Amino acid sequence: MTEPKDNQTVLPTEPIRIDDPRVFFASERTLLAWIRTSIAMMGLGFLVARFGLFIREMMIMRGDHSATTPKYSLFIGVGMVVLGIIMAVAAAYSHYSFLKLLDIRQFTGSLRRWMSVMIAVALGLLGIAMTFYLVSVR
Repeated sequence: MTEPKDNQTVLPTEPIRIDDPRVFFASERTLLAWIRTSIAMMGLGFLVARFGLFIREMMIMRGDHSATTPKYSLFIGVGMVVLGIIMAVAAAYSHYSFLKLLDIRQFTGSLRRWMSVMIAVALGLLGIAMTFYLVSVR
């Protein structure tokens, strides 16, 4: 086998500038994907935490009055909700840090820059409230 004569050949491409609007919108899409994932994680965690209560109610309806709530479903569910909170807050921080690098005044208003970050922070606060609810209502 023979080596190509010029293995350094690269097709010329136009570099994407950091002040290109596509960079900002790609960052927005990434943040929204992380928010969607954190919502799914918190929702699934809530479902797992409440599943133990459902199992207990089903056992009582069957006539087993000595039934106790499965202990691990609450811990696993709360853990998933906390993981969703961490994901939302970390995504908001990462997105905000990236926005500070961009000169986005020329193609977006100031409200749009803060809107997605505030949604992620609000989601984190909602997750904290959900965690306290899950722990307080057994």
